[in-house]
Amino acid sequence: VSTLISITLFSVMKVLYVKLKFDMMPYTYKTIILVMFLVLISFVFENINIIDNSFINIIVKSIIVSSIYIVFVLSFEISPHINGVFIKNIEKIKNKIKN
Repeated sequence: VSTLISITLFSVMKVLYVKLKFDMMPYTYKTIILVMFLVLISFVFENINIIDNSFINIIVKSIIVSSIYIVFVLSFEISPHINGVFIKNIEKIKNKIKN
């Protein structure tokens, strides 16, 4: 509990320092929505067993959660930079397939 309190206080202090010193907020409402979505996905998939083999189950659940996360980030345009990099890489793959 004390570690949680100290890490939380330190993180809040860092955010306040950036806000007060540089007059910019490092997080937006989209960041909060993204974190809440990640927590929701984690709770949903924590109790679901897709396959009886534990190792394969971890791999399959990781692939599913990662895919859902990527689709969420791209569809809600959480970061224009991430969307730009994704689109650029998709275009490179399309060009390589065509050639």
